[in-house]
Amino acid sequence: MYLKLRPLFRTLLGAVIFFTEVGQQPTWAAETSVFEVKMGGEAQLLRTWGLRDLHELKSSHSKEIDPATRQLTPFRGVLLSQLLDRSMDSLSVEKKALVDLLVFKNAAGGEVVLPRSVVTRYPVLVALHDREASLVMPWTSKPKIQQEGLPVEKLFLPKITQLHLTNYREKFSGVFLKRRTDPLAMRGEKIFVQNCLSCHSDGQARRLGASGHPTAPGAPNLSEKDLRSLVNYLQAYRGENPTSGTSQFTKSLFKNVAEAATVR
Repeated sequence: MYLKLRPLFRTLLGAVIFFTEVGQQPTWAAETSVFEVKMGGEAQLLRTWGLRDLHELKSSHSKEIDPATRQLTPFRGVLLSQLLDRSMDSLSVEKKALVDLLVFKNAAGGEVVLPRSVVTRYPVLVALHDREASLVMPWTSKPKIQQEGLPVEKLFLPKITQLHLTNYREKFSGVFLKRRTDPLAMRGEKIFVQNCLSCHSDGQARRLGASGHPTAPGAPNLSEKDLRSLVNYLQAYRGENPTSGTSQFTKSLFKNVAEAATVR
């Protein structure tokens, strides 16, 4: 009798183990919508990522100093490069090539503008914790990223709700010069777009530091040549937009950058 019941016991035991393992799955693996990935001026929806979707990607981890707490903190999640590739699976090669800028937003109104080139060179992490996704920059584990001229500590963003794939010209068309004949101004334009728009993208004047722009928290470390190119660009921009709504903004920014270039 016992021998006949052994297969039944094994089946029941297997079922108990299976349901126990299912019950021990990570709580954030439940099917919950985390954020959307959109593209273009019309914000075409490419994909909605849920926690289970993210959990199925290859996991990664790093230890970074959290700018909010100034403590070395372990983060676990998925690489942004992997998530980006999966999100663009349905796009043609031509459309993928148009994406050179990533704009992250959260429910609190926070926004981070990140060049796509940074994602290809560094292991930027989408960290997962308590059913939420956050953008984490590898500025402690990969300190070389701080040489990119970006305000890295300002690029951390908690509770992501949206990722918008776009490009510089689409997102910031107003900062590009109409006359494209001055090489120095063109170089300054590129520096401004790549290094300054993460903070100066709202067209509003602001105080950048009592003794020049480089004292502002998170300011990029620009060389004297870079600063002078930036001054040249701002002069050209103000010449093209003397009465624009951003004139006070560019005037304030120009003053601080010019002071910094003079000090050096």
